[in-house]
Amino acid sequence: MSVSLIPATKKDCETVIVLSLALAREEGTSFKGRQEAAIELLLGTVEFGRIFLIDECGVKVGYAALSWGFSIKYGGRDGFLDEFYIVKERRGQGIGAAALRLLEKEAFAEGLVALHLEVLKDNKAAANFYHRNGYADRRSLFMSKRLQSN
Repeated sequence: MSVSLIPATKKDCETVIVLSLALAREEGTSFKGRQEAAIELLLGTVEFGRIFLIDECGVKVGYAALSWGFSIKYGGRDGFLDEFYIVKERRGQGIGAAALRLLEKEAFAEGLVALHLEVLKDNKAAANFYHRNGYADRRSLFMSKRLQSN
């Protein structure tokens, strides 16, 4: 097995959108124009983060989106693994673990001191995968609020 990360560019936009839509369907979440616009922006603006296609022996089998942040708690630049997806038929073969290690190396090379991620509460398989790969609960509750103009 030969897994590699390919930095996605604007020419990969449609591929990333198709994979992101597949992830949204599996999670039972919505995928709207906002997500497409965010993908397009991230593909063209590396100061926000990066998107990688996950390649296994010449076949695109998934993607990952990293976004940059900053944390006082962790002492510097941190990142958020916003989306990580391997197509269903290629799961359970070590591709995800290999890709995650490569993503961590990329994040470290970007100067990040910590990498965070979110897992849906009912997605036990994903939570177990991340636990096996060194990620731990932080004794905190991840909360969000969508901002909009009033």
